[in-house]
Amino acid sequence: DSNEAWFTTGYGLWCCTNLTAADAGGRTDWIFADQGLEETVPLALISPPEGAHLVSGVGDIDGFRHDDLDVSPAQGSFSGPRFGNTESLAFAAQKPSLIVRSGTGGTQTHAAISEDGGKSWRLLPTEPAGSDGGAGTIALSANGKTIVWTPRRGMPSFTIDGGEHWTNCLGLSSGLSVVADPVNSSRFYAFGAQAGSLLSSTNGAISFSSTGASLPT
Repeated sequence: DSNEAWFTTGYGLWCCTNLTAADAGGRTDWIFADQGLEETVPLALISPPEGAHLVSGVGDIDGFRHDDLDVSPAQGSFSGPRFGNTESLAFAAQKPSLIVRSGTGGTQTHAAISEDGGKSWRLLPTEPAGSDGGAGTIALSANGKTIVWTPRRGMPSFTIDGGEHWTNCLGLSSGLSVVADPVNSSRFYAFGAQAGSLLSSTNGAISFSSTGASLPT
């Protein structure tokens, strides 16, 4: 069909059905032919035990709070500070309405916190030294008082004052992702894939040491 043309983008499909109008210098009309189709790249997903069923971090369009899994969120993507990509999400196991996220693009700092289950967000005031654009992975202690952030090309660092000040986690190398224990607020874990070592912290992410577990490299 010489009248029809399609092309794809990261956001979906464009379509023209009167392409030959251009042969006579006329106008061609294009529509965004995406009814019933969503093309997204989820980068992070969490399902807190209360509040929204699902909170998603999505490439290019930040992310969503999903109160109803059968429909697209009526409020659109996250309100407040926007990231291009939201690449990591975490909630406090003992206070699930407290959520943190890290991402890339569009903001002065590249991590944000929500106290209402993802309905609204505010940026953390600072980033760890040498964060180089943010992103990476972020963790939140079970009681929500300690945030541990490993920027994409930076050292794992922790804050106990909401991101005003950051301190490097002792015993961890650059790029190691940290996860929080869901019961003990002083415990965090990290896996060093190159050495095949599982590391843990029992002092609120101040320092980590190997558990001695033998794991594949």
